[in-house]
Amino acid sequence: MPEAIAIQLMGLAGSAPFLLVLIGGAAICLFRMSHDPRRKIKVLAAIGILLAVRLLFPLLMPLLLNNVLDVGSVPIRVLCNSLIYSVPQSVALGLLFWTIFEAPGPRVTRVVDD
Repeated sequence: MPEAIAIQLMGLAGSAPFLLVLIGGAAICLFRMSHDPRRKIKVLAAIGILLAVRLLFPLLMPLLLNNVLDVGSVPIRVLCNSLIYSVPQSVALGLLFWTIFEAPGPRVTRVVDD
């Protein structure tokens, strides 16, 4: 079992740049939340999904494939693994693209009386 944990930690270390970009994006999004809260919530949801996929799925996939689905065939295992990873990532990317291409909301301007 310690070897499996070491393999998971090496995989996590290898994805450190991606995780840093996601965490940096979440921090920037939180600081700029007041500019357009609806868009920022979509971006934070997408970042949260991508973080969950990267941090939790490597721990859950062996449990799911070995115990819950009991997949024995290697090609079926690879297919299930790919589908389980790609569905939430597709949802996250869909949220990001929706946010990017969404028409901007009405601009609020402040009138200052002299």
